[in-house]
Amino acid sequence: MQHQLVQKILIDGEEADISLMQSFTYIETLSLDSPKFIIVMQDNDNLIRDDFGLQEGSVLTVVLLDQHLQGGLDITEDVVVRSITGSESGLITIHGFPEIIDTAKKPASKAFFLVDMPINAIGAAMMPGAAVDADPMPSIDRFHLLPGERPTRKLRQLSRETGTAIYYQRGSLLIKSLDGLFSQPEFDTYHYQDSMQESKILAYKSLYRGDLAAELIHKHYAGWNIVDGHITATMNDDQPVEIRPLHTVPQLDGQNWVVIPVIDFGTHGRGELMPGLNIGLKFHRARQGRPLDESLPEKVLIYLVAHHYEANRYSCRVKAGVVKNARD
Repeated sequence: MQHQLVQKILIDGEEADISLMQSFTYIETLSLDSPKFIIVMQDNDNLIRDDFGLQEGSVLTVVLLDQHLQGGLDITEDVVVRSITGSESGLITIHGFPEIIDTAKKPASKAFFLVDMPINAIGAAMMPGAAVDADPMPSIDRFHLLPGERPTRKLRQLSRETGTAIYYQRGSLLIKSLDGLFSQPEFDTYHYQDSMQESKILAYKSLYRGDLAAELIHKHYAGWNIVDGHITATMNDDQPVEIRPLHTVPQLDGQNWVVIPVIDFGTHGRGELMPGLNIGLKFHRARQGRPLDESLPEKVLIYLVAHHYEANRYSCRVKAGVVKNARD
């Protein structure tokens, strides 16, 4: 049986009957919280758990191919099962991460000390085996990972300090400046209440809160340098001071780059949709004289996409926002 999105699932190397799959969700984000796989399968006779030996730690090989519409999603991923829950109806829900992400989420067994290294080299050291695609940026003067610390947590900290998005996407570790991502042209424009358009917003919820945006970016960050003593960011010197355990001005300036959530919407399944892309938004009205609702930004950056397949229907849930810093 061939599905529109999921082509094959192997459990520890043995191919499972795809017709047992009730639903499938593949979540991508602009961080190392993902990708996540959520698979719901019918297992009334315990075939999957007993005959295939599915358990926590099992490795699923998942083959995805969006072969309809625009395409754009064609990957094979080894997924480590992190949890399995069952129900009285015989359904089991499997949660997992790609093997490379699962490894990076485990506490380190030894220390890493890197001095004056380019950020792509740090990424490669934290996630061995991943192809690294990094924007040009100054070398990091000091970076360390102590035994017991998780590489994903340290990379998340590095992301905040450098004003970048660090995320794993379809086989590559991406390290991209937030400013650079939001400066890219729009991948496509999505329309609400316009049946003539191919890229449609089927339903949406506004996430934007002005007070939250102000709270996130209107701060004056300060730290301590062993040579220069007290140091501060170059932005927001008239705002409340927040102390951070950072020792360079670029690190303090990096704290001011954030993605402000704007919209959460549903649309038809499209494998090309992924975090890091900009899209345009058009909200059409029937009212004459005011054909467009301009209460939300016209351009947003995608920071989450959930590719969902259920009942022979492929759909996407998209969350997007705007990139802001203290100067905006």
